[in-house]
Amino acid sequence: MEDIRRELIEQDADSASDCNLVAYMLDYVDERERSQQIEPSTATNYHSSIKHLARYLEGYSIGEMTSESVMDVQAGLLADGLVADTVAKDHRFFKQVMDYACEMGHIHRSPFNKATKPPKRWKPRPNALDERSRSMLLSVLDASPTTKQSVAARLGLLAGLRREEVAGLRWGDVDLVANRIRVGRAVGVSNGRPYLKGTKTEAGEREVVLEKGLADTLRSLRSSLGVSAREDHYVLGDGDSFYTPDRITKDFTSLAKAMNLIGAAGKRAMMHDLRNTFVRIPSRLLCTFRQPHRPAIRCGYSSSRVTSW
Repeated sequence: MEDIRRELIEQDADSASDCNLVAYMLDYVDERERSQQIEPSTATNYHSSIKHLARYLEGYSIGEMTSESVMDVQAGLLADGLVADTVAKDHRFFKQVMDYACEMGHIHRSPFNKATKPPKRWKPRPNALDERSRSMLLSVLDASPTTKQSVAARLGLLAGLRREEVAGLRWGDVDLVANRIRVGRAVGVSNGRPYLKGTKTEAGEREVVLEKGLADTLRSLRSSLGVSAREDHYVLGDGDSFYTPDRITKDFTSLAKAMNLIGAAGKRAMMHDLRNTFVRIPSRLLCTFRQPHRPAIRCGYSSSRVTSW
């Protein structure tokens, strides 16, 4: 019986190895999304990688790939003009699929090995605001009416929230007695549609101490909303519907353009640059509103290496 079982397994593996590689990738992503092993936004990113890889993988079966063909695909993507970061992401996804096929017994060995390395990723200089630009932005926000757009900018600059976390913040997460907010959810976007999800990492679930000016701004906004600021309603958005991350980005981009707000890398500031600015707040300022001094902790990063600039 054991011999028969082994023979059937080998037959299944031989049959699976003839499967079209691009179709196999699509099935792999769809199955992981259906079983909720990945977020819809992650599935969207994987589909982008498949679109890139399909330029060179059409007609291949999963059993035909070799280490040489992997490197040929990578060289082709770079020659097409894709940046190294994008090709590195495609490489990691491709390896993930082939490792899965190997573990499932659909191929005997993955074509990925120590020689099939992704291109070296370029780490751009953070475009955080210096103290002068930070103060200028705060002066403009202080002089402006309290709006959802200005609150979003303050949450990025003074609490280090990602735009997805800003969009997912509910009034029930805001404690204006203890002057703290709890970050526990985010808004993702998949195929142009927003949806509610968890934070980017486990470390992303955190409590953030509110600086006095930000706490006062949130009190002012909640007071202006009156009864509509229910615990289950979103701080931004309308009632139980939320702002999308893209809208938050567009709002801040318009403000930064009007101010000609330039970051340390010499580029116009974006919403994410406010979070980078918060990471770099000097310790003397952190002491004034009791934030943890370690950037990875106060910003919900999974590793301190992310903040080692």
